[in-house]
Amino acid sequence: MNLSGKRILRNSNIRQIESHSETRDAILWDVIYAQRICRVKIQGSDQLITARFHQNWGVKPQELQRGTSVKIGHTGGRRGEIEVVGFGGYVPTPVSGDTFPPIVIGVDGVITGCEVLQIYPTAAMVVSIRAGSFRISGVIYYLGAFGGALGEMPLGSEVPLGTEMPLGSISAYGVAIDAAPSTPGTFRYDKIVVGIDSAVDYVPGTDFTITPVYPETPSGHVLLATVLTYYGVTGITQDLINRAWETRAASFIWVVPTDAELSWLEKTTDVVVSVRDQYGQPLAAPFVSPYTAEISFFYGTGTWGSATPLVPYLLTFPYSGDHAHVTYTRNKLVTEHSPRLMANLTGDSPVIGLGAITLLDVGGLILY
Repeated sequence: MNLSGKRILRNSNIRQIESHSETRDAILWDVIYAQRICRVKIQGSDQLITARFHQNWGVKPQELQRGTSVKIGHTGGRRGEIEVVGFGGYVPTPVSGDTFPPIVIGVDGVITGCEVLQIYPTAAMVVSIRAGSFRISGVIYYLGAFGGALGEMPLGSEVPLGTEMPLGSISAYGVAIDAAPSTPGTFRYDKIVVGIDSAVDYVPGTDFTITPVYPETPSGHVLLATVLTYYGVTGITQDLINRAWETRAASFIWVVPTDAELSWLEKTTDVVVSVRDQYGQPLAAPFVSPYTAEISFFYGTGTWGSATPLVPYLLTFPYSGDHAHVTYTRNKLVTEHSPRLMANLTGDSPVIGLGAITLLDVGGLILY
């Protein structure tokens, strides 16, 4: 009996089934990118169906947006293998429930612009704010130029010269920041916020020395920026705006002579060797482990404490101290040269500092 005709027909049917792609229109409900799956609703059903989607290394597929009509396919007639194959042709209607996924209300915060900037060309204890938009409780508000609408600037606006910003791009200019802390080693975080009235507000913080303290953002406001100030700051520069706090660590060692120029009649001067953190503030050592530094001559003549041009000396700081005093003495010899002093902080974070003293001869000329 010849069965080749049935076998050919059966193989033809299998090929047709495997090449057939059954598609339906659906509404994309949500996407789980980590698992490369999504959930959709199809015509006449209120159930969420799990489907896979193709993935591109460079960009996400354009149709994978919540509420988009997509086309799903049952490749090869295998209904258990569902995949999003592109955009849908129409919006399906479920038997019950919502047709579209619920609208996600964005979190409170800045949407566009609203950057806090230093004043140009010379930094001062004031900042400016760029125009932009922000969201509070699902409502979008705008921060226009000098109190005007977004993209507009009211007639008669007093535009300061030298801001180096395009007209209409600045919303507030000259928002004052309180004076920096008056005690060395003291810091403060302030906040710049904006409310539903589109008015920029300044929220001052409290002083701290080790653990940062941030002021509360008032209700009905969003944070635009934090501003860090500390002892010695006289102008807000861009690096102080939104600067993250770093644990204080010994980063510099300063070598500062009390008298940087010694005349022929002056023989000695006090030299202060101090340890500073990354903010340039004095940093005291723990009481149980005072600082030690090797002091030496990088160049020149004389004696510095017990150090000489060829012999360094290990200096021990006072307990819980951030600085030490060492006396420099010139020798007034024919071979005398102005010294360059060097201090090398020892320990886990060694840092090196240099200082200079200018020596004058009997005629007032510099001894190089």
